[in-house]
Amino acid sequence: MSRRARLRLAAAALLALVAGVVLATGRLTGTFALFTAETENQASTFSGDWVAAPTGLGAPTVTGLGASLAWTHATHGVAGQEIWYADQTTTTNCTAVNYTTGLVTGASLSATANSISGTGSPNDAVPSGDNGDNICFQIRSTHNTWYTGANFAVIQVGLVPTSLAYNGAGHLNTNNTITVNYNQAVAYSGGNVTVCTFTNGTVLIGDTCAASSDTPTIGTLAGGTSNKTSTCANSTVVATASHITVTLKNCTQNDAVSGTATYTAAGSTVTSSTGGASQCTKSNCKPTLTY
Repeated sequence: MSRRARLRLAAAALLALVAGVVLATGRLTGTFALFTAETENQASTFSGDWVAAPTGLGAPTVTGLGASLAWTHATHGVAGQEIWYADQTTTTNCTAVNYTTGLVTGASLSATANSISGTGSPNDAVPSGDNGDNICFQIRSTHNTWYTGANFAVIQVGLVPTSLAYNGAGHLNTNNTITVNYNQAVAYSGGNVTVCTFTNGTVLIGDTCAASSDTPTIGTLAGGTSNKTSTCANSTVVATASHITVTLKNCTQNDAVSGTATYTAAGSTVTSSTGGASQCTKSNCKPTLTY
């Protein structure tokens, strides 16, 4: 039997296995020209048997509901590139991740692209339901149904409140400030607000002060103690870089506060400067403040 005939028999046997994997996953990693290079097209530019992986991956930075990703595209056997991701929710690593969801697929991303972000076209923004989740991104070199991927480090996407600051020394009174810090630059679209305190320890930032169970326009501090009910009308809110500062004005009481309060975001007036992501309200997006 000739060498060509033997290769064809081997190809037929293995292609049955390959077909099953393609049907299950839609793509194959690694070698893509094992048979065509040897049996059908020895002059092919893809006869090196492999699709090269992207290299030089930088650390991702959050932009809106996506991330700014940078890499160096490969050339050997590469016909296109795609972005895939895995939602790790609260897991802060990408160990043993299965990348099953395509974000930028087909011909959307150029084979020579070296970057993408959470805005623009195309972009790698994840669905709004993933706001605040830890995301693992993968950049793939592709050729037909074959691909080779390279993985970025995990990153928490969306607009995440990360920490709080307070200068009242045990009181909430006129000219005290409450600062909320975020994981990316923010914008504020509202005006002055009323800050309300209640004797159950709840502080509402942006509300009518009807009840401590109200949903405010910016957020709630809950869990500390407070000795008075107070309203601070026309308190100012200023967004600068990656934080907002609320300055209390016209407070009706000098409210003594203590303990530790947890911030829960609310409303739509605070968004990311890029991409317009709203504040995350999930359990891993709730920083605490000690009065």
